[in-house]
Parts: sequence; C-alpha cells; structure tokens
Amino acid sequence: MAVLPAHPADVWGSPVKDESHAPPAPIARPQHHQEFAELLGARIDGYTVIDIGAHGTGTDDVYASALTARDSRVIGFEPDADDCSTLNARFAPRRRYLPFAIGDGQPGSFHHCRSPLVSSLLHPDTEFVARYEGLAAPCDVIGISPIRTMKLDDAVELDSCDFLKIDVQGASLPVLEHATRLLRGTSVVHAEVEFVPIYRGEAPRFADRAAFCCLSATTPRSPRKSAPTASIFRRARLESPVPPANPAC
Repeated sequence: MAVLPAHPADVWGSPVKDESHAPPAPIARPQHHQEFAELLGARIDGYTVIDIGAHGTGTDDVYASALTARDSRVIGFEPDADDCSTLNARFAPRRRYLPFAIGDGQPGSFHHCRSPLVSSLLHPDTEFVARYEGLAAPCDVIGISPIRTMKLDDAVELDSCDFLKIDVQGASLPVLEHATRLLRGTSVVHAEVEFVPIYRGEAPRFADRAAFCCLSATTPRSPRKSAPTASIFRRARLESPVPPANPAC
C-alpha cells in the first residue's frame, strides 16, 4: 500500500516574517499522486474511491484521473448535510456522498470555523495559529455543535478499496485506527497531514499516521470487482450529523 501525504504547502499560512523581504517563489508541486492514480485507474475495472471529508470536492480532485476506469465510483462522507446534497446533485450517480462524520464512533463536537475548509472535530490551537500569516482568522471558531461520529469499518461493508482519501483537518489518525479491516485491502492512502499540529489533540507527526498505515496493511491488494453500490452501506440510525451551530464558548 502506498501512503501519499498531501503536499506540505497545502497548509495555510507561513510563519510571520519581515514584510520588507520579497515573498518566496511558488513551490512546484509534484504530481506523483495523480500519476499513480491514473496508472491504477487504467488497469482496474470497478475502481473504488472512498473520500473522507469531501467538502470542496470538484472535478480536479487528486483521484479524478482514476475515474476514467470502467465502472469507477466514489463513496464520500461529509458531515455537512447541505454540502452532501450539493455534491450528490452535481456528481450522481457515479459519486455518492453521505452526511456522516467518520472517526472513532464516539460522540464529539464539531467546530465550525470562519472558513468551512478548516472546520473540524478538533479545536484549532488558537495560540499556535496566531503565529502564522492568514491562518488565525479562518480558524476562528464561530460555533460548536454536538456530533456523533461513525467508524469507517462500520460505515461501509467493503473489505477493500483502490484509493482512500482523508481530509479531516487534523483528525485523520482516529479515522485510520478504526478502519483496520478496510486498510488491509486498500491500495493507496492519500491523507492531508500537518508536520506541526495546528489543532488541539492532533496526532503530532506525519510519521505517526504513516507508520499506522504500514502496520495495518499486512496483505497485498488484488484487483477485483467491487460489491454493488446498493449493498455497501450499513444501515445505521444516526442523529442529524451536524446540527445548527451554537455560539462558541
């Protein structure tokens, strides 16, 4: 199984610096993950992507090139019900999105930030993000809602997938820890991580998540036809995933 981190330049902001200095030249981002996904997609029928944290999903996603495979599909999870409705209206029937928060299966809190892109099950580390340009304002928590999370192994009845994408703003380790069955049959894990924790309680290092993936993937993955979409979801009675935000404490 390949473990492909999102590029570190994706982390918003940079340390505060002397404004008299010229800004650094843009970093050329490697395209190895798109190339790898495209290589697999051209050779596997029924290519299956699981997308955890689908907010902002579009046609240029990291796995988009792999969806040229015959009978390819995306199973996505995004706790914002309105986002899910929009995504389903835009991408059905090949992509299906469910309004569940994937995590450790325990009740928790969803932190609504000024920018939805950084909203998370974890609270931003206010003191730390204040050291970075352009990061404190988007991470300002404007509301907190109770939420019930769901383990990925309980959310789907699949034993394998071709591409697992995780973008859950600092909370990826609990997702991985409760997806051990799926990880044993997963070809590629593409996870957004930070090399310094910007959320309270976040696993501190990329190595923690990479090591977990490598230890969990004990068997090789073989191409196969996936189960029909209608049978892959476990029926679970869940409360509304993200109720309206309450004023933050």
